[in-house]
Amino acid sequence: MPVSGGKWTPAAIFHMLPDGELIMVDRSLIGILGFKDDKELLGKSISTLYHNRQQKNDELFSIFEKEQNESCLNTEVFWARKDGSPISKSLSVHPIRDKINKIEYYEGYVKEISVRKVSGRAGYKSVENGY
Repeated sequence: MPVSGGKWTPAAIFHMLPDGELIMVDRSLIGILGFKDDKELLGKSISTLYHNRQQKNDELFSIFEKEQNESCLNTEVFWARKDGSPISKSLSVHPIRDKINKIEYYEGYVKEISVRKVSGRAGYKSVENGY
């Protein structure tokens, strides 16, 4: 992901093992989640990022249920930053397979949508109020 001036961009890539363990996180994801470096995330389960326990269970089930085919999970997720504050993201995950078609890991793409959602609500209120 492009990084300019030491700042993270609002899109990120991560890799996780089939059991959910994070094995690669880029600088953008580290910044989006409010961490200092990848050491704080690597080796942890992706489930630790979820703000809502039920959504976590539903999303992880969907990811692993789809592993038998090449479909990609695309959904909105509610994760928590390091400080505990909730953040809304668009998540896409697909399996990366080896030569014998066994899943090696999952590649995930995260785009922050919190700002877009807030500005979308503001625009809706403007229309609603006749502006």
